[in-house]
Amino acid sequence: PFGNGGTCCATVLGADEVAAKGGLQAVLDGLGSPATLSLRPGIYPLSVPLALTAKHSWLTLEDCGPGVVLQANPDALAAFRTAMLNLQQVNGLTLRGMVLELPVVQIAAAAMRASSACPASWPAPAMP
Repeated sequence: PFGNGGTCCATVLGADEVAAKGGLQAVLDGLGSPATLSLRPGIYPLSVPLALTAKHSWLTLEDCGPGVVLQANPDALAAFRTAMLNLQQVNGLTLRGMVLELPVVQIAAAAMRASSACPASWPAPAMP
């Protein structure tokens, strides 16, 4: 079954349409809030990690059929050393039914030391 129960609602785009609009980040940046983007089956290459902020709050990003893959561009792997998705002050984000194809990248020792300085737990976001 599809991640969204077998139906596709709101904005529905395929990989070629997303590419023609400047890529997935550009499409997401152009949506209002709240918004739902349903992706048709295909590979959606990312040249940099997706950056989702408060303006993307209450976003639903879902498949519109099996076979939706978000994939790091193999020619830009250095950009994915720390994340494939950067979430900053985004609330109510829903990701449903997609495959995130995580790249294998080298992580420098300095980055490992910096990440170990993070607190063991983060405060839960306030619900609207």
